[in-house]
Amino acid sequence: MTVEERLQEMILARYRSLREFCLIIDMSPSTLDSILKRGLDRATISNVIKVCNELHISIDELANGRIVSTVSIFTPDSRDVDDILRVLRGDILTRDDLTLNGQALTDVDRISLSNLLDAVILYDHDKYTDTQRRLKRYYDEINTESQ
Repeated sequence: MTVEERLQEMILARYRSLREFCLIIDMSPSTLDSILKRGLDRATISNVIKVCNELHISIDELANGRIVSTVSIFTPDSRDVDDILRVLRGDILTRDDLTLNGQALTDVDRISLSNLLDAVILYDHDKYTDTQRRLKRYYDEINTESQ
């Protein structure tokens, strides 16, 4: 997966759409689309800075093809658990520097953890899809069996 594809995943994990993200960073959707399709190396530095600042990722690391967060998700102004979990989900899907038990996350790890966080985020909101309902029942059954 390219760094541009990971950036798009990160944006969509944190925002409702690419258009919403563009409104927040004051960038035209066509500019962002061009960056994501043609590559970061063809983007202006000011546009890269806008993207990195909003996503709280390192510009230097991005220039080296890595997505590395510049802040902890547990900041004093991050009080809403849903927001924290959404940021965590985006980080799990896109960050290159995360490990699980000392090993780099595999794509299967990323998808499994993302699905688990989706179930937690939607738990209190009664917005389950059939898949999410099945996933919750599965986890409930595992927890019941282990007790």
